[in-house]
Amino acid sequence: MEQQTVEENSEQPQQTEEQNELDEQDRQFMAQFARRVRSGEKLAEIFGMDDEQLETLEALAYRLYRNRQFDQARVACRGILALDEDRVLTQLMLGDVALEQGQFGEAIPFLEEGLAVATEDESLQFAGCAHAGMLAGCAGIGDWERFDHHLAEVARCLAETDMVDRDLALSYQWAGEEALAAEERERARKVLTLAVEQWEALDERERVHTIEAWLDET
Repeated sequence: MEQQTVEENSEQPQQTEEQNELDEQDRQFMAQFARRVRSGEKLAEIFGMDDEQLETLEALAYRLYRNRQFDQARVACRGILALDEDRVLTQLMLGDVALEQGQFGEAIPFLEEGLAVATEDESLQFAGCAHAGMLAGCAGIGDWERFDHHLAEVARCLAETDMVDRDLALSYQWAGEEALAAEERERARKVLTLAVEQWEALDERERVHTIEAWLDET
């Protein structure tokens, strides 16, 4: 019994030295990691992830969104932004998830952040999509002054493009629906006309007929 105790005690210094060595390695790693984070490096860069890998993650998140798996899509998007907070598509996707669920106030900060990044990158198409989403958000909370601003801006951003996009069409439609509900008929007519143009280009005839019926009533 005493011999066993002696043997156990003789092993303890070796274990402590190994642990100290590991602890030192961990401290060095964490110190280097902290320096890189403080210097402004994104986690994606630190972990060696490139744009292609991030785009793959965004495609998976978008698939969740299109399948109406909103909670999973939201988690996926937040994970992507933890890696790179400047992913404009991911910011807009979070905004669209909120809009799809009628959470207009929640959508606006994501859309504003996406708009800021798109403006800085001089991406007119992404900026146009952000402005379109803001139309729905502002209509949902009844901020008609900002609504008018984003209506003018979406026209400016997309004037030189032939962009046809399902999410763009949905943003116009949601904005029109909220404007109609608030009896803002002229504003509703403007955005619903834009929605019809998008749905026609996408060959979504049923949606076109539905919105044209709304327009006939305004």
